[in-house]
Amino acid sequence: LMTEYDSYAVKRGGDDGEKKSEMNAVFWLKDKYSALDRGTFWLSETPEKESRYEGAGCNRICTWVLLRETETGKLLLHMNTHLDNASSEAANFGARLIMQRMQALSEKYPQAQIVLTGDFNQNRGMAAYNAVAAELSDTLSAFPDRADGTYQNRGETDRSEPIDFLFVSDDFNTLNYEILDDIPEGYVSDHYVGLCGIFT
Repeated sequence: LMTEYDSYAVKRGGDDGEKKSEMNAVFWLKDKYSALDRGTFWLSETPEKESRYEGAGCNRICTWVLLRETETGKLLLHMNTHLDNASSEAANFGARLIMQRMQALSEKYPQAQIVLTGDFNQNRGMAAYNAVAAELSDTLSAFPDRADGTYQNRGETDRSEPIDFLFVSDDFNTLNYEILDDIPEGYVSDHYVGLCGIFT
């Protein structure tokens, strides 16, 4: 449906049906960006092959795309993930692995600004969140009065704390942040969408 966008995604595998296999896709506007490099790794001890961390509820992955802005030539590394919900240990391991891979990609592409998005299945202050927040800026921190829950189980769950986050490298300025919860035609997900305006 989003014909103006290009995308990259890999199925995580390990699900009971191929059509149910989750992906952590990255989308970008075709007229503004071009993809220079891309990849996916599993959040396990064997990240290069379809696998899961012992005790995790399912396979978990992180997908990344290196984008070049057509007008300016600036590089953007966008990483997108979904940490495990069944095991805090698995989620914490996944966050640490993502930061290790981010460091390696930053060394390979030192001019790239970084955006990391995802469902962390943890609140602020928990270990996986803290591992990322130690290196990247949580865009929500610029607007603390807008903190609100992002998991809502199609309207049934308390929304006291977000578990979905948008992190950026320090060379971004966060201009706006809001959670899009106005869904007049029903719930398309068990999460609300976080929207962040950033300026380089």
